[in-house]
Amino acid sequence: MDLNQPIANVMTRNPICLEPDEHLKRVEEVFRSNRFRHIPVIEGGMLVGILSKTDFNCFKRGVEMTNPQRHQHITRTARVLDLMTAKPVTLPPGARVRDAMAIFSKSDFRAIPVVDGKQVIGIFTTKDLFRLLSRQGLKPGLESHII
Repeated sequence: MDLNQPIANVMTRNPICLEPDEHLKRVEEVFRSNRFRHIPVIEGGMLVGILSKTDFNCFKRGVEMTNPQRHQHITRTARVLDLMTAKPVTLPPGARVRDAMAIFSKSDFRAIPVVDGKQVIGIFTTKDLFRLLSRQGLKPGLESHII
């Protein structure tokens, strides 16, 4: 298994992106219609943040628990900007899989936007990493050689 290969080889290309001013109703639709858990946030074509399904669901549950009657109103009026993580950690397409693994092992997030300059060209997630490891047939004992 080549952990020195560029993440561009294994990343999810051209991810769906949202803009900071979009309403959370749109976020709900995107997450419901797709099988991913992270959405890069762009403004003027440049990355400005990332929104995770976990953060969105925690927000929704909090609103539902504290004020169920206002839930629909808040999901229609709150914006991506209100929930996104600004200035996320990024990697260039030439970064190695090993580099992304090191970042994942030292952080609480599970997705890294891949940018060329500030333009999003992909996203590398732990799901992409697991897919790579399963295709390569990770053998017992190899874990010590990963990072």
